[in-house]
Amino acid sequence: MADPFSKVLELLRLEASAIEHAADNLDQASVDRSIDLMSNCASKVVVLGVGKSGVIAQKIAQTLTSTGTVAIFVHPQAPILGDARFRTNNLTQVAGFPLETALAMTRVIFGRVLERWPALRFCFAHGGGAFAYILPRLDKGWEAVADAHAAIGQPPSAYARRVWVDSLTLHPRVMAFALETFGPERVVLGSDYPFKMGVDDPVAALEPLHLDAAVRRRLLVDNAREFLGLGPA
Repeated sequence: MADPFSKVLELLRLEASAIEHAADNLDQASVDRSIDLMSNCASKVVVLGVGKSGVIAQKIAQTLTSTGTVAIFVHPQAPILGDARFRTNNLTQVAGFPLETALAMTRVIFGRVLERWPALRFCFAHGGGAFAYILPRLDKGWEAVADAHAAIGQPPSAYARRVWVDSLTLHPRVMAFALETFGPERVVLGSDYPFKMGVDDPVAALEPLHLDAAVRRRLLVDNAREFLGLGPA
């Protein structure tokens, strides 16, 4: 067994490295713009750090429920697990974020957050990251692995359409797969603004899909209003 003290030092150094990396990649214009947007938001803004543990997810869910916050947008942060490999070639956002989002969604499901707090509405950035692609493997794991099977009463795919994702997938085929996995009622328009990995015109990014009028309206208007609890337009 590894020396506990050495393990603590290792984890602290990993977290310090992740914070230093985030600081090195900040630019003042984006920070100022984000503060301006939050300061002028007519609704409620909750900023928090998200851990990977299902227990932490449960604590966050309980806290947000108690404050009356029921619509939660989840955006990935620099992953601590394997962080050094992502920082090589600066692939944290490129490869790290989709995997971090998939892990966060998996923990929300296996942590029974959706079952214990059904009133909470989660929307995950970037089309849910890599989650849709690993979903069949999660289902197989739920069938084959006793601990996974004991955690939740249904296969993970049964929970996929109980969350929302945004449309920032960067390719029509990936967007089509997100619509198939989560359903056209669970995808909202996403741009990833103000980050450079986003798109300037998220509406135009939908055009190659040739969506019918009803689905298009859902993605542009109705799904976001439902997620935010605003009612019909």
